[in-house]
Amino acid sequence: YGHMSRQNEEQRCRAMLETALEVLTSARHKQELRGMLARRAARSGDFHAADEWLAPCDPYSDDLHMDTAYRFSKAYVCTARRDYQSVLQLLGPRIDDVPIADGSDLVCGVLRANAHEQTGQLATAVQQLLTFAQANGSLARHEGIVQANAHMMLCSQSMAQARAQLATQPARRAAGSGRSPVRMLFALPFTLLPIGFIIAGFLVPEGSTTDDGHPLNYFFFFMGACFLIGPAILFIIGIVKKRRADHFAKVGVPGTGQILSVSETGLRVNNQPQVAIVMRVFVGNHQPYEITHKKVVSVVDLSRLQPGTSLPLKVDPNKMTDVMLG
Repeated sequence: YGHMSRQNEEQRCRAMLETALEVLTSARHKQELRGMLARRAARSGDFHAADEWLAPCDPYSDDLHMDTAYRFSKAYVCTARRDYQSVLQLLGPRIDDVPIADGSDLVCGVLRANAHEQTGQLATAVQQLLTFAQANGSLARHEGIVQANAHMMLCSQSMAQARAQLATQPARRAAGSGRSPVRMLFALPFTLLPIGFIIAGFLVPEGSTTDDGHPLNYFFFFMGACFLIGPAILFIIGIVKKRRADHFAKVGVPGTGQILSVSETGLRVNNQPQVAIVMRVFVGNHQPYEITHKKVVSVVDLSRLQPGTSLPLKVDPNKMTDVMLG
């Protein structure tokens, strides 16, 4: 589907989606497919068909992914129609007004910023783009969305201003390393609890036991270690992830990865599968080469990782097999 879409084979793309709509029975899949068909219709200017594809959808689903599929597709159609007030109603005027599933938050952010720009709120549009840029390390992914939908001229002014501000102001890495009062207050219990348990272990009367007969002081020492080691591991993981993101934001070379195959590794994190993505990487003047990239993805995003699909990525120039998607 991705290959045919890049080749502008409109009829074959639509036929594939319509066939999938007939074959798949999941309500979530059907809502996602109807949204894809509506967006394709809107891109070709057939708004009547776009409305018909969205008509059977549930606009108020309790399922986050179904709700996101509808809101994103409806906002896309409204953007193509230049109905920007409806876009803001669907996505909310502020970034966190409406929950959006991971994988669609960036494109919805572009549609929201564009709606602000088109309704005279240019400063708001720029600020929202900068907020996303600070969270993602750059505006590269947003610029990719704008380029993929060049016919709609999304964020034509706000993207340029946000890019200029990012170029002139120092990188706000202190935001990730600094400690706001709210963060410090949140971390306080995780600091006091292990200390309290360890102190209690020394203060309990000698010979005290738990209900099941174990020494009470050992129990307190064990609990103190649990509350100390767990947050420490999460803190270290967060630092490693941030350093990796900062590294790629600084030295990463933009490129494209064409998916060749996707398979689950069997590992799951928070009930989300880890997949091994075999892709052919195209970057700069280098010859295309193949790598295997492992990544934890949501079940909904898994359906988008199909052979032939191209993904934006950054390559570490010192280790060409090390990439970061997005």
